[in-house]
Amino acid sequence: MDLDYNKRIDLRKHFVSQYIEYSDDVDLRNLLYFLMCYNACVRAKVSLFRAKNETDNETRKSWIKESENLLELAAPYIELL
Repeated sequence: MDLDYNKRIDLRKHFVSQYIEYSDDVDLRNLLYFLMCYNACVRAKVSLFRAKNETDNETRKSWIKESENLLELAAPYIELL
């Protein structure tokens, strides 16, 4: 998920394919994408909690924007399952 967040989808694809090939577990792909989606959603939730507790409007907006970005990141993982 961090690789996708940092715009390195190529590395994520390579890492996942190599890991699945090495482990010889094709069902692992679904678990990995589920965990990546879950992780992105948890981080989005934490960002929203931070935004709620923030007193500075600019900082609050940046936390909200980060949560939106993370939720947008999580959506395609569902399609990969």
